[in-house]
Amino acid sequence: MDAFVETLAVRPAGEGPLIAVRNAFRRSLEQTQADDNIRDGEPRYLAVISLIDSTPTLLAPSPRHLYDNSDKAARVLAEREGVDLDSDLRPRLLIGICAIILGLVHRDWRIQGRDGFESMLALLGAYADQLWPTITGRWGASCQSG
Repeated sequence: MDAFVETLAVRPAGEGPLIAVRNAFRRSLEQTQADDNIRDGEPRYLAVISLIDSTPTLLAPSPRHLYDNSDKAARVLAEREGVDLDSDLRPRLLIGICAIILGLVHRDWRIQGRDGFESMLALLGAYADQLWPTITGRWGASCQSG
């Protein structure tokens, strides 16, 4: 989470909040890949994600860890956007949504065969691409035509 927060803090000011969060996560994951040690043929970050995801006693506290640490990211996002974190819900809401997306990416990555960072980044992109249409659009098949 620290690498993500640090990367978010230095994103270009012209990026909107969702794009900044998406790009910060992607960049922090790419940096993790570049800096990561390989262990048993797999980068350490991915090995840790696999271990957490496959061990119920490690997986159970994972949401709590994200909850406890998401405030740092929300604070950076609020500062970046010039809003008051205590009165504006949007920074916490966006970081919370992105934390959930990260959990979904990890789950799908594991289920789909754990093909390394590129597949994780592709899943992140797929979820991020669907976020705005999911929030603002209609979902039913009858809504597709008009």
